[in-house]
Amino acid sequence: MRYNFNQYYFKDGIVFGTCKDASNTLFLTMAIIIIVLIIFIAILVTNLRKIKLEEDILTQNNKQLRNLMNALPDIICFKDSDGKYISMNKTCKDVLELDSQSYIGKTNIDLVEFIPKHEKVLRNFANSDKIAWKKGESRNEEVIIMSNGEEKVFDVIKVP
Repeated sequence: MRYNFNQYYFKDGIVFGTCKDASNTLFLTMAIIIIVLIIFIAILVTNLRKIKLEEDILTQNNKQLRNLMNALPDIICFKDSDGKYISMNKTCKDVLELDSQSYIGKTNIDLVEFIPKHEKVLRNFANSDKIAWKKGESRNEEVIIMSNGEEKVFDVIKVP
């Protein structure tokens, strides 16, 4: 195989040559790399758009769930495996007389410090939580005396 060379001369007499075939191979390799990178970026952008769309749908679903929870007259709350509150609906906040987010990361016993007048209810909640964890579920009535003196009875179902 015969190679075609381009020859370049420098001032000090050194000859530098490049093979035209090698230049073409290098050019094709670079072109392929650039095309692969463009395809990779296009796939990445498409996936990022899908992720953003899924995040938007998830945010909308969370909003709908929150609205539904807050529309119900029942006490609804979510706790982690350590019994710390993650979320609760408006009814639960109203019953316990809690402000917006002060309950997050706290247990029933922790909340006694903030709302001592509901100590009995919170201790009952803590005990029924333990029963629910042991049995896999519990159901009982909780009697709560509201700040206006009104007595409310709630049918409480707990599922770990």
